[in-house]
Amino acid sequence: MKMPGRPEKKNITNIFNRRFINFLLRSSVAILESDASRTEKIIKKLLLQAGALCKTGSLSLFSLQEGSGKISILASSSARAGRIKQEYSTSSVSAACRYLRNGLPALFFPPLKNNQVLHYFRLNPHAVSSLGVPVMQGKKPAAFLLAEFYIKSWDTQAPGISFYSSLAKILFAACKKKKEHQNLERERFLVDTIMKHQLDRVYIKDSRARFIKVNKALLDYHHLKSPEESTGKTDYDLFTREHADQAWQEDKKIIKTGKPCINLVEKETLPGGETRWSSTTKVPLRSKSGKIIGLFGMSRDITELVHTREIIETERNLLRTMIDNIPDCIYVKDRESRYLLNNRAHLELLGCSRQKEVCGKNDFAFFPHAYAGEFFSGEQKILKSGRPSLNHVSLVLNKEKKQIYMLTSKIPLYDKDKKISGIIGISRNITDQINTENELKKSYEKLKKNINSIIYTMAHIVEVRDPYTAGHQQRVAELSMAIAKKMNLEQEKIYYIQLAAAVHDIGKIHIPAEILSRPGDISDIEYSLIKSHTELGYEILANIDFGYPIARIVLQHHEKMNGSGYPHGLKGESIMTEARIIAVADVVEAMANHRPYRPSLGLKLALREIKDNSGTLFDPAVVNACLMLFRKDHFNFS
Repeated sequence: MKMPGRPEKKNITNIFNRRFINFLLRSSVAILESDASRTEKIIKKLLLQAGALCKTGSLSLFSLQEGSGKISILASSSARAGRIKQEYSTSSVSAACRYLRNGLPALFFPPLKNNQVLHYFRLNPHAVSSLGVPVMQGKKPAAFLLAEFYIKSWDTQAPGISFYSSLAKILFAACKKKKEHQNLERERFLVDTIMKHQLDRVYIKDSRARFIKVNKALLDYHHLKSPEESTGKTDYDLFTREHADQAWQEDKKIIKTGKPCINLVEKETLPGGETRWSSTTKVPLRSKSGKIIGLFGMSRDITELVHTREIIETERNLLRTMIDNIPDCIYVKDRESRYLLNNRAHLELLGCSRQKEVCGKNDFAFFPHAYAGEFFSGEQKILKSGRPSLNHVSLVLNKEKKQIYMLTSKIPLYDKDKKISGIIGISRNITDQINTENELKKSYEKLKKNINSIIYTMAHIVEVRDPYTAGHQQRVAELSMAIAKKMNLEQEKIYYIQLAAAVHDIGKIHIPAEILSRPGDISDIEYSLIKSHTELGYEILANIDFGYPIARIVLQHHEKMNGSGYPHGLKGESIMTEARIIAVADVVEAMANHRPYRPSLGLKLALREIKDNSGTLFDPAVVNACLMLFRKDHFNFS
């Protein structure tokens, strides 16, 4: 068995005649002059011609990548090359590299199947011998040419190893050119795809800022039909001179300095007068040697974005103008209660004139610790609970260090994720309002005192004329007020019931004193005269503005629920609640005390009277309240 190794000189004839030299020259010229797209066809033709010239069974070129452990077929004249695996095992790669690493060819003789290296790469099943010739890059084999023969001994007329070595280099160079062409075509396809489908305007300019290549978006933007219409044109052909001048200056600067222009916002005016806005990025375009030969640019139409920003800015200015001219204090704080925004009124309250004097600070920088602590505590509760604080009255020190009253509402502020990010506060100075209200309260209390004085003076006048019923109105007023409280009426209504009850018999001032104080029976005419005291009382009180219908209460205090009362025979809900209360108190007080025409009938009989007539003469709710006062609360006249 013949072991692989360097071929013996006696078996190799180094015939390198003119035919083979001419073939190699023609092959080199064909490869160099060929269009890159035709390289593959030329390689196949070259392999067939070389095989016929050398009388080989097949010629195959393998790429060799020792580092990655891969060997693949670059080109072959064998029909089996396309049907077998294109990559080989690591062991075969290692073996091939071991024999080819020194850069010398390896010639093998039969039996081929015993060859431990090239047997792996056998493409011609009928070949009986083979030759491997490496293609070196530096000190490492990058590829090798495998020639498979039908002969068992070297043909003296066959070309020498130098021929195969030169042929391997020519084929390797051709395959490299083919791969570069494929890579170039792939990159060109990717660039064309990007250029075609990119919505932004993409373009390439030469060193004189003339368009070389543009995409469809740029053609559509300038209403051009084909790329040829843009080739050789400049910005002066597509824009007004004003914008073209600016673009030319920018292009010259990039080409001269090599510094890119990133996201430049440009106002573009088209020849028709239309104005648009673009965000433009331009970078220098360099040759392989590093020389700047032009520039690559990309422009994005941001007209709608600019218009939207202008609208937002206008609205922001409008809002700022509005809040700055609102007399109320308006402010925004973050989660740490630090100021983010303040209107003019609030800045003045804090003793500041500019926003930056306040931003990032909290209330502890402007107010005494006690005030600031109260504000901070309240705001933290809002941030934790999410519940607003509305119309809270608090004391604050202004810039003159005077206490003022502020009516404040604070609400949580939410971000886009609906999480609380701070608070918005609105505070109104209500010091004048509070002071005015206090003055009004004082005036009101004084007026109430005056009214009370008038009422009780009038009641006293009546009782002076009728000494037998002295204190009657005061006792009725006392009981009426107690019943009203028992019924849980409003405080204001209780107050006016007491006033009305204190003068409910004011009309008796027009009744002759001898009739009011006469013991024994009186005539029907005299009784009719006494009954007129309700209307006479109404006439006396109607012209006094009590701020409450006291005159009507006095008029109705003898009306009964069933309509049997006087002066108008009103029924049920037509009678004022205040009058119904006084009616019950009037009867109880009158029966429980002495009268000119009879002795006292006693409280027990008085309470039985209102109970027996509850629902007919008297309001049941009033009767129940009165009975509870005496039986459970043990009410006594003072």
